Amino acid sequence: MGKVHQIYHTVEGFSFLKSKVEELTMKIKESVLAVYEATGVYTKPLQRFLEKNENKQSRSRRCNQRNSGKQKHITRKQIKKILNP
Repeated sequence: MGKVHQIYHTVEGFSFLKSKVEELTMKIKESVLAVYEATGVYTKPLQRFLEKNENKQSRSRRCNQRNSGKQKHITRKQIKKILNP
């Protein structure tokens, strides 16, 4: 914890995110609030993942910055696989 991690929209990325949220929840003994920038369709997989995992979330408004790299996406089927191993 305490470090910045880049999370890709892949099974591995969301599995890592899930483990970190669970770790932090156990450590602070409170629910975790995920805060992220709403970037249109690119945040939909993250939003779905947080909702299915019943995590609290807050989206900030989109900035006018362009993403320099290609975004990898995760499907609903892959999210279900992460949440229900």
